[in-house]
Amino acid sequence: MYVLYGVANVIDAELEFFANSKKRIDTCMNYTRPSLAVILEPIKKAFLDAKDRSVKLRYLTEITHDNIAACKELMTIVDELRHLDGIKGNFMVSETEYLAPVILFEKGKIAPQAVYSNLKEVVEQQQYIFDSFWIKAMDAEERIKEIEEGRVIHYETKVLKNQEEIGNKIKELLDNSNELLVCVRYGGLQLGYSRFLDLGKELMDKHRKGEHKGIRLVTTDDILDVTKIESKSLELKKERFNLNNIIINAIDDIILGKDLVNSSNVQLLYEPKDIVLEADKGRMSQVFSNLISNAIKFTKKGTITIATKIDEGNNQTIISVKDTGQGIDPEILPRLFSKFAAKSETGTGLGLFISKSIVEAHDGKIWAENNADGKGAKFSFSLPIKG
Repeated sequence: MYVLYGVANVIDAELEFFANSKKRIDTCMNYTRPSLAVILEPIKKAFLDAKDRSVKLRYLTEITHDNIAACKELMTIVDELRHLDGIKGNFMVSETEYLAPVILFEKGKIAPQAVYSNLKEVVEQQQYIFDSFWIKAMDAEERIKEIEEGRVIHYETKVLKNQEEIGNKIKELLDNSNELLVCVRYGGLQLGYSRFLDLGKELMDKHRKGEHKGIRLVTTDDILDVTKIESKSLELKKERFNLNNIIINAIDDIILGKDLVNSSNVQLLYEPKDIVLEADKGRMSQVFSNLISNAIKFTKKGTITIATKIDEGNNQTIISVKDTGQGIDPEILPRLFSKFAAKSETGTGLGLFISKSIVEAHDGKIWAENNADGKGAKFSFSLPIKG
């Protein structure tokens, strides 16, 4: 990561950034930047050249009375433009690079400095930030209508303490949403399941029909796990146990939760086999739950096969979860186990990252591949057999 100085160097870096992109460019800019994108001929041409190469262009900004004309023109250039209130930062991220011109709020002036990085971890983090903003943003056409028709939107934030009031507000959100972003503790999941199961099922049914964007869920436990992993403070409580019991318990959890999935179209297959391991039983359960839940999420119809075998030559056990679903998107595959790698409307990309970290903490390995017949994918991981 380094800093570029000088307007000319910043523009050159932006042009090179556009030229290097092969798949996508996501741009997040404050309200003063859209006018530069359409007025500065080299930048405008870079957008158009990228579009001609089939690079997907998404642009996020704050649409105001002052920049509405520039935003209308920008809509003819990029694939999709969205509005988000109060954007302060400027940055662009592609599949391999990150470029952030310094924040300027002076109309017509080009940033004199920019931060650049092609470090994989930085690019992934900024991609997650952009995606988080993007899913909260509104369609540019709708925002422009608001401005031109003089509609005023009122925003409100308050703490709800009364249980009945909380329940009514959640029901209202479920009834009126076209997408839900949820962060809860495990207890919150149980409350939601017991009180709002029917409404949740209706939303998922709408999602399958393309009428709702679904429910994107992250638990505070996931966030805590990521924090522990990144601070290298993830502790393992190892004990000897039968791997077969962990797998059966995970399958039972799926069957008991059959109301949450279209399980009548998906068959779980497993041939029990006794294998004794020394590992953290709770963490191993977490890995299995993540892999099986992932398989179910992407398998609308077919089979999910769980298999175990002992590799005596390498003194290890290999466990696999194979499905006949839609397979792994080639764009995601190289970074599948990275943090925030997800294309699902309902996923966060944390489950596989956490699973990888747990397996590696046990001196194991985890990998994934699409099936040779083109139907579905197979996730596998190995664990050493000790003592």
